[in-house]
Amino acid sequence: MPANLQTFMTGIMATGYFFPVLKLTETICGLLLILGIAPALMLVILAPITLQILLLHSFLTPGLQNLIMPVLILALHLAAAKGYREVYRPLFLSNK
Repeated sequence: MPANLQTFMTGIMATGYFFPVLKLTETICGLLLILGIAPALMLVILAPITLQILLLHSFLTPGLQNLIMPVLILALHLAAAKGYREVYRPLFLSNK
């Protein structure tokens, strides 16, 4: 594990709450997504997690081989969200 990633992970682990909350969120949202319960909302909740996975590996792990899984996760997330683009459209409209 690169030193900068180790420093980051040590800080996150020191909080004591972050990983349990993260894993519980991923598990619940993933289960509800599989069951088809509020899938558009579950994808919105999971979006920052997906983005953080991509950014963490982009900046803290060297080598293109470390980007394969994060890019795949992002592609799957976007493919799933594509089916709900009409639901998401109001999120990107101006209130003017």
